[in-house]
Amino acid sequence: MGALYDFLDKKQMPVFLKSLGDRLNEISINEVLSDTKELVDVLRLKLPNLIDILVQDGSEIACNCNQYKGKFEGAYDAKLNRTLSLSSFTELCSSITSGVASERKEISMYKLENRLLLADAGYTSKKLFSQIAKAKGYYLIKLKSGSALEVVSYLQYNSDGTVTEF
Repeated sequence: MGALYDFLDKKQMPVFLKSLGDRLNEISINEVLSDTKELVDVLRLKLPNLIDILVQDGSEIACNCNQYKGKFEGAYDAKLNRTLSLSSFTELCSSITSGVASERKEISMYKLENRLLLADAGYTSKKLFSQIAKAKGYYLIKLKSGSALEVVSYLQYNSDGTVTEF
């Protein structure tokens, strides 16, 4: 899974997850989140319908088949796109595309309802963010440095336990 596996292999994922948990702790309203709670439990406090966390990424793989176009002239690369479930540690879906194909098009929107999608900066797209929201999913996608942000809508978690959508 390319960049994501590199991220995991470099032992940055635990640092990232701790940082995410710390940030959720900071923004929680009138709640104390124990340092011993699992990330999914922390997220479920704010996202009670959350049923899974998914990881999406693509990895280029060498091939001898001229059906797949590579990044360089005369090169043939395929890309293995995979969606993994962190709760069951299983692969939910996969596809093989040309090495230069868009990874974003390989996300199965019907699998995103009440799930949090984690992906790298290659997935940054306002169109994709909108599609995930319409699929009733959540996303945590790394932005490219220098990205201009525009807040279209957000949820406010109120101290009385209700949620207000803006």
